[in-house]
Amino acid sequence: MYQNVESHKAHEEAAKLPPSAADYMLLAAGLAVPLYTTSLTILQPLSGLIYVVLCWVGITFSYLVRSNGIKPAFLSGVGYIHLLIAFLVISNLDILNDMMPGGGFPWQMAPATFMCWFIIGASFFLWTDAIMLFVIVPGIALFGVQSYIETNANFAISMSLFMLSVAVLLTRLHMRTMKGLARWAGFYDFDLLFKGPWKAVAGPVLAVVSVLAISAASYLIAPGIGGAVRKLAGEPELRFAAPGRGRTGLSSEAAKRIGNGPLSASDMPVLRLTGDLDVLYLRTEIFGSYVGNGFRGRYISQGGITQNLPASTESEHVDGARVYTFEHQDDLLNGGTSALYVESLARRHPVAYLPPGRVMRFDYQGAISSHDNEVVYVSDLFVTGKSYYVETEKPITDPSVLRNAPPANRRYNQSRNTGPFADRVPDSVEELAEEASTRGATDYDDVIEIIREIQSRAKYNLQAEALAGTDDRVETFLFDTQEGYCDLFASSLTVMVRAIGLQARLVSGYLAPPEEAEDGELIVRDRHAHLWTEVYFEGIGWVPFDATDGAEEVPGSGVGSTMNEEDDAGVAFSAVIGGSVFGLSFLALLIGAFWTRVKSWFAGRSPTRKIAPYYVDYLKALRRAVKRPKELSETTKEYAATYAAVTKNGDNAVSLAQDLDRILFSSASLTKAEWANLRTRIADLTREAKQHARPN
Repeated sequence: MYQNVESHKAHEEAAKLPPSAADYMLLAAGLAVPLYTTSLTILQPLSGLIYVVLCWVGITFSYLVRSNGIKPAFLSGVGYIHLLIAFLVISNLDILNDMMPGGGFPWQMAPATFMCWFIIGASFFLWTDAIMLFVIVPGIALFGVQSYIETNANFAISMSLFMLSVAVLLTRLHMRTMKGLARWAGFYDFDLLFKGPWKAVAGPVLAVVSVLAISAASYLIAPGIGGAVRKLAGEPELRFAAPGRGRTGLSSEAAKRIGNGPLSASDMPVLRLTGDLDVLYLRTEIFGSYVGNGFRGRYISQGGITQNLPASTESEHVDGARVYTFEHQDDLLNGGTSALYVESLARRHPVAYLPPGRVMRFDYQGAISSHDNEVVYVSDLFVTGKSYYVETEKPITDPSVLRNAPPANRRYNQSRNTGPFADRVPDSVEELAEEASTRGATDYDDVIEIIREIQSRAKYNLQAEALAGTDDRVETFLFDTQEGYCDLFASSLTVMVRAIGLQARLVSGYLAPPEEAEDGELIVRDRHAHLWTEVYFEGIGWVPFDATDGAEEVPGSGVGSTMNEEDDAGVAFSAVIGGSVFGLSFLALLIGAFWTRVKSWFAGRSPTRKIAPYYVDYLKALRRAVKRPKELSETTKEYAATYAAVTKNGDNAVSLAQDLDRILFSSASLTKAEWANLRTRIADLTREAKQHARPN
């Protein structure tokens, strides 16, 4: 019970201490890192800048409010204010997100959106040290989000900068609590405590050194540890299960929503390709049944399962890699073999990027698993700097060959598209598909006619508004908005082809135009992200079709365009405004820190500060004879009495104790003569103590 009261009193006394601008600047620096880098992971740096500026405005406001004093009643209720902020942010999350450039974060990052806006709201009410520490928690959570979708090669550096700011802030706020405890005990000269009992207290310098040491050790040692573990495990025999996928490959939730707009479309390099550069499409995921606003889970083909693959010989194409071979049950017509080298330039990739056609060989420095021999999952997320070699069978794309393929059993395919995982297709879309397909003489012609129908109705527009509400996305796209991006074109084609009884699937990945290759290599950029459709032909396999190929485009918003090309002036204006607000906020905090230092400098010229070295010399003199330091619970007069008992001559020591206490606790002003007299008396006491300590 006593300890709880003691801690409470210490915090009360710490709250009475004037706020430190340096503490608020540390918090501002620390929170800026996760706010900005989280936005950077999805290539929305402007959103990150806005988040940081708003947060800094709030922190500046909190510092100014706290500097002018706050009533204790407000401080006791600040926790309820933050609870209200959390409720308001959750209730208005969509509105807040839509206020950001490009519509804000995608829906998949709703938790990150909430944490960013909560930090901003809370930043205006950082009126106690405890609340300053609390707001760090959502900042840590944002790094948790980044660790999963991290697209920045400097993630470790960002995390270290955040840790550095937080570590120093923690130690400074802890020192404030300790000073509050000292104030509660009636001691106000903290400099003396650091020269005495607090001499070995860990401070900000130790925090900085510790964080730097940990960061360096993590960066240098972790790869070695990982390599040792893989060596002990026997990397060629390492087995793993792809997370979140069962034997059927189904997910209980929609894996790909459509109509929300492209996640990003920048010029950032993602992959480097060498080898056969005419592959065009690089697929990753293949999605399942249509559910109205997107596609559910994985596409199931002939009861396909996810399984680990054993490695065979060492690769002659990739240093340190093993060769994984893929076995297929049937022989299909193909256009030869495609050989491709793929190197990661940014991001972590849990799924390998594969050329169209069946995979025959995959060389990689790590364990892999495969779903139905078509989707390859890598165990180490294919990080920046790693590469692999892949060989696939080129699919037949010659229209004459595809027209001669055996016709599909449409009635059988439609009978399979039933049950809980069947497509949910509106009648209007089915009727449109049937109407378009009657124009074709073969399966291939029916697919082409459906593509033409889609292209006659809709334009490609990378800047099209996101679709909201519960309305069916494909139906809305084909009959209402009639503008959209690749996901709506590909989804419409996939759904309509399935509606007429052909096997089709939605595929995601990159569209890598061979004409952009230079010096034998092709850089795949963020703006090359794409979705398309693959249709199955008997005896040939899966063949890619792209409904955006040949579609009418809105100028400046076609396939492969970067986003907001026409908004450069707006971005520049926002950057100027944001930079101005940031500069003013930083200047306010800097002025606050300077004023705190000025006040501290003037305080150091007070008699209480000036007496400190005299007091220390006095205690040193007494210690020579007493043979022990002054106890914390011992008054100056009691320590002098002990000296008098030991030396049998303590009149000067006791008299000095009374004078020193009077100066320390009453802030009495002394004349130059009185200071000189005090110096002489302490010098006399020092000589007296030395003589007594000298052996006879």
